[in-house]
Amino acid sequence: MVVENGAWQRYFSHWAAGRVVDELLPGPAAATRCFRAQRKIEEWLDDVWCEGAALVDHDRRIPLRFGFADSWADHRATRAVLARTWPGWDVRFPHDAMGDLTRHLGIGRDLTRAPGWFETFEPVEFAGGESTEPWSVVSLRLPDGSVRAWGSAWEPIEHLACGPALIGLLPASPLAAVLPAGFPFPHLPLATALRRLGTGLGTPPPDLTPALDALIAG
Repeated sequence: MVVENGAWQRYFSHWAAGRVVDELLPGPAAATRCFRAQRKIEEWLDDVWCEGAALVDHDRRIPLRFGFADSWADHRATRAVLARTWPGWDVRFPHDAMGDLTRHLGIGRDLTRAPGWFETFEPVEFAGGESTEPWSVVSLRLPDGSVRAWGSAWEPIEHLACGPALIGLLPASPLAAVLPAGFPFPHLPLATALRRLGTGLGTPPPDLTPALDALIAG
């Protein structure tokens, strides 16, 4: 999406999701030319089918982008390059994917999401997985103030769907570790003392808030 002079336009490329972030690296002028060379569309893709997207807002000088990164090192390298090639721009990462992009345009987070998309379930185990580089980190603040962390192959939204039952499953996981300073993973802190769920990925979509309130009631 490109925003300029108060108007915005969507563009689509079937095979470009994996490299949409790369197209931003040369800077705003090159990125805008690249996106405008793609096919104009009027419809929206949802979070399932849209694997990567970018929004270049020339009016507010804000680029938003999301897409798959092979590793945290790749993500950090991309951020470092964008900081140099987009001087004077507020480079942002839309943690809520399409929700953040549509919200930036003033049309809400839920435009590309079907009602009832957030479904809860009762977990039977903590999804640690065997990945040496977890996709997310869940931390638990104990009554004594100490913090323990567990790496997980799940997305943070899946942990939220478990509700407080997840807390009881964490101690049995063999993946417990001391939470490192500046850990580089999407983060879901579970503060048992406050009985509160939070996510390091940004503000949850509006229709998720009532569901979370119901999950952690009491």
